[in-house]
Amino acid sequence: MRSRRSREARRARETSELLRALRLFGIDIHIDASWLFIFALLAGNFTLAFYPQQYQDLGWATYAVAGLTTTLLYFGSVLFHELSHSLVAMSHGVKVERITLFIFGGMSQIRSDSPHPRAEIRIAAAGPLASFALGVGLWVVSRLAPAEANIWAGMALYLAQLNVILALFNLLPGIPLDGGRLMRAALWWRSGDRWGATRVAAASGRWLGWSLIAAGIMLAALLGSLMPLWLSLLGLFLKSAADVEGRQATASQLLTGVRVDSVMTRDPVSISWRASVQEALQDYFARYSFGGFPVMRDAQIVGVVSLADLARCPPGERNQVPVARVMTSLGAEHCLRPEEDLAAALQKMAAAGVTRLPVVDDTGTLAGLIALHAINRQVRIRDLAARGV
Repeated sequence: MRSRRSREARRARETSELLRALRLFGIDIHIDASWLFIFALLAGNFTLAFYPQQYQDLGWATYAVAGLTTTLLYFGSVLFHELSHSLVAMSHGVKVERITLFIFGGMSQIRSDSPHPRAEIRIAAAGPLASFALGVGLWVVSRLAPAEANIWAGMALYLAQLNVILALFNLLPGIPLDGGRLMRAALWWRSGDRWGATRVAAASGRWLGWSLIAAGIMLAALLGSLMPLWLSLLGLFLKSAADVEGRQATASQLLTGVRVDSVMTRDPVSISWRASVQEALQDYFARYSFGGFPVMRDAQIVGVVSLADLARCPPGERNQVPVARVMTSLGAEHCLRPEEDLAAALQKMAAAGVTRLPVVDDTGTLAGLIALHAINRQVRIRDLAARGV
């Protein structure tokens, strides 16, 4: 699966993430706190139930090693699936922020959109193809394993089946699944309308989510077990993700062609990077009604600072800590030009993880500042106008 997130969603996710596990091919691999729960649940099930039932009288040490190994290799398979997406995306110039392992598997956080439908197809297909290939490879291993290694051959066969299931499930036609991405790419290729295709694929994702929610509840009632409710939880996750992408597609379509300089705050007040947090609070945030300010160093924009950024500084250190220590740093690639449209501004904000961005002119001089609330206001206005209200 792949996703794009706003700053609020990113912060909510970061509060639950435990650690950056490793870095592969320039991509950070993060582990969410929820992953520990599903890891323990699967490892316990394999150790205490699955392997003792399938292979009797082998001893608990063997079952424990097999259970832990199976769980680790399964999540390694999930990581392989997501890395396939990410590496193909990077080959097409699409920026990948990270891969996160969480309770429902894995997700590649993409920082920009595919440049064209063909790239979208290749990126979306990479994960399922990788899982199918891994499944075939593990099946071959299970067939070639010697007879005395029955539990390990069985492990390879089971992992092969899991990888095929992972590939098939991800091919279901609804965003945020890979099948939804393939649907969007096909519709985009046919119609030339990226955002319209996204809305259709997101609607399909919502329908799929509701179907899984209903199926889980019905199975739980029929079987008298709570286990099928996992299916409902997965459906709820898929529906929520589809809702987010559908709203983003609607906003991007409404904002395409609306120039940044028609909405930005012109000649904004800026803060020196040397100013202390206390000075920023007293001389800027208390004095002006702005939610954030660009931060300058020798006439160069180095970042933006918000009240939330300042709040992270302990009260006793506010006079000593400079704004540069708590601001969100920005590079030249995050600055907007006056002639860019608001759809591009929204995408850059999501990529930078901020709610405001500086606008510079041809000479690199600060010309304005644009905030997310101003963009959201334009979305509401244009949505009402489009509905004739």
